[in-house]
Amino acid sequence: MNLGVSSGGRTLLDEGGQADILRAWRSFLADRAAGRPHPGIEGLSAAVTKAVIRPESYSLNPAEYLPGPIGLRAPDADADADADAARAGLGATYSRAFHCRRAAEDAAVGASQPLGGQIVRLGDVCDVKAGYSYSRLRAEERSDEQGVPIVLPRHLRDGRIVADKPPRAPRATAKALEDYWLRTDDVLCVRTGALTAPAIVRPTESDWLLSTNLLRLRVSDPDVLNPYYLYAYLRSAAGTDGMKAFVRATVTAYVTAADVAAMKIPLPPQARQQSLVAALRALDDEVVATRDLAARVAESRDVVVRRLFGGAR
Repeated sequence: MNLGVSSGGRTLLDEGGQADILRAWRSFLADRAAGRPHPGIEGLSAAVTKAVIRPESYSLNPAEYLPGPIGLRAPDADADADADAARAGLGATYSRAFHCRRAAEDAAVGASQPLGGQIVRLGDVCDVKAGYSYSRLRAEERSDEQGVPIVLPRHLRDGRIVADKPPRAPRATAKALEDYWLRTDDVLCVRTGALTAPAIVRPTESDWLLSTNLLRLRVSDPDVLNPYYLYAYLRSAAGTDGMKAFVRATVTAYVTAADVAAMKIPLPPQARQQSLVAALRALDDEVVATRDLAARVAESRDVVVRRLFGGAR
């Protein structure tokens, strides 16, 4: 029910509207005096408690509490549970993002100091190996369901291996390709096609297989070269330029293991590497936490929209 009349773009309360409001108020007073719950007047008023208006930021707009297609969806237990879960998850993610930001600020204080140390060939401090040849494992031998996961160039994203459903090699074949298994902290680079950013192997990807179009850099002595420092350097503009300098332009661009082994990188003292790695890991953690926060905020927004208007989860 609309109260009042429209005039000059405004709605003015006329005598009829005033009478309707007075009728609704008197009805409420009568029910309260008699000790009865007040249901409101259909199409005109609704009786709501503080518990109902609190989630709506204490809005006093009657349309938000009237039933029917014009009013917003009445809260229900499932919607309230979803909203509570979303708020809890968002709060925890905000806290994590805040602590990651503080850690990144603290760790980055000394990151601007000169590197120091010496210049070394990659081949002198790590083993550089190309993936298995096509003849050892053909595409038609792969499976989507069983066997050992195979890492492909498209799986290198944001410095990580991101492969929800990687192709798999039969276990017997993978056993014969043991030289191409991955270990934690191996650094992977694309060797054929577009040279995307490298990735570092996490414990969950240990014993996966290195595919044909990738290079694996395995540090010989972590006390000399920190694997994460190597990964971070190769991701940098200097590292990317160093790799591009070896690219051979044929029908498909490529680099060889020998080329990468000949690449020279700065090698700071171990203590300096550790401080740099602490700063870089903290910044990487902040990136992940910020992305998680954005996803949580979007999820919370969707829960609020469902709570207001209904619809499938």
